[in-house]
Amino acid sequence: MGFIRKNWYYLGAILFVALAFCVGFWGDEIAPLRKILLLSFMALLVQQFEEYAFPGGSSAVFTAVNPQPIKSARTASLCLLLRLSP
Repeated sequence: MGFIRKNWYYLGAILFVALAFCVGFWGDEIAPLRKILLLSFMALLVQQFEEYAFPGGSSAVFTAVNPQPIKSARTASLCLLLRLSP
């Protein structure tokens, strides 16, 4: 149980690969709304794997968007959302 508790996001990545395979081959047979929900769930699995397997990537994104130092996290997120310089 401890292994699953510590590594659940790897199981999500495996589930993503299996779902991507199924959608790739049998995606035409799935109803459009169900396909949208399935792709949304797959995006959630990928995002959780990225956040938990490789933490700490947000500072690199902020630096790539705006190389000037940013004073606070609120200003950084606002600048990232609005694509403005502080």
